[in-house]
Amino acid sequence: MHSNRYTLIFTSLLTIILASFLSIAAGNLDQLQKLNVELDSKKNILSSLGYKEPSDKKWSTSDILALFQDNIESFVLDKQGNKTDKDIKSIDSEKDYENMPIYISKNNHEINGYAIPISGKGLWSTLYGYFAIEPDGMTAKGITFYAHKETPGLGGEVDKPWFQNNFVGKRFIDDEGNLV
Repeated sequence: MHSNRYTLIFTSLLTIILASFLSIAAGNLDQLQKLNVELDSKKNILSSLGYKEPSDKKWSTSDILALFQDNIESFVLDKQGNKTDKDIKSIDSEKDYENMPIYISKNNHEINGYAIPISGKGLWSTLYGYFAIEPDGMTAKGITFYAHKETPGLGGEVDKPWFQNNFVGKRFIDDEGNLV
């Protein structure tokens, strides 16, 4: 039998050692986590704008970065719709309502669509995603969701292609400029 003092010392040392390992791991993985968040964001923007992964091969990190760099122009608009010089990475669209990031899909200097971050209340949580608009400004090009805490099988269906494809090609503004 060990004394209470031995048990406390052993537990304390083990806690300190494991906490140190955990702290080192968190520090070393911080940049990788930030890169993964950036890649997921770019992948969702691309998907909302109609860029689709080939069915036979998943996009690699370099595929996503190259596709985004070659086809997407991004900047920040203020409340009046004026272009600002703010870095788009500094804008937290979940909290900053004064500035709006916008992503423009271009091919040979021709605009193919616009994507904006969106959020809205679901049943159990707030859903965050990207909504893409056709160049006519009246038709939905696509929608993706990247974060929510909805229940699987009900609210969680917003992640599925069958749900997201319901919005593609739908007009939300009529010819007179009214919401449909």
